[in-house]
Amino acid sequence: MIERRAARALVVTPDRHVLLMKMAFPWLSRAIWIAPGGGLQRGETWEAAALRELQEETGFLATGIGPQLWERTLHIEHKEQITRLHERYFVVRARRFEPGSARLEAQERGWFRGFRWWPLSELAKDDSVELGCTLQAVITPVLQISCVL
Repeated sequence: MIERRAARALVVTPDRHVLLMKMAFPWLSRAIWIAPGGGLQRGETWEAAALRELQEETGFLATGIGPQLWERTLHIEHKEQITRLHERYFVVRARRFEPGSARLEAQERGWFRGFRWWPLSELAKDDSVELGCTLQAVITPVLQISCVL
């Protein structure tokens, strides 16, 4: 079994939209919408990994990161290999920007299908959004706190 740690960035705009990326992973039967993020490098903090991965996957350089909102552990089976994936999700407040995929790694480019700004209210309504109901539930309380961007 392979152990992998990954940090994900939930980018939320003042008008309550969340940036997700559509990925067609070979171990799933259909493409899904997920939060940008990826594996931690040696010695890297969860927060630093979330910010680095956000920039690599979208081109956006965030100046700060909010609190950890959620974490989960799951097992992925692919090509007779099992990966135990432990993910932590962090909020990043930002104004809407045009994401770009130019810095995706070669393997990620093969899986990547696009970006979309999702209204928070729609996350739980579409079953192609991975964890849509959970993401909506963990983000909503954070938005009750006013913040000037």
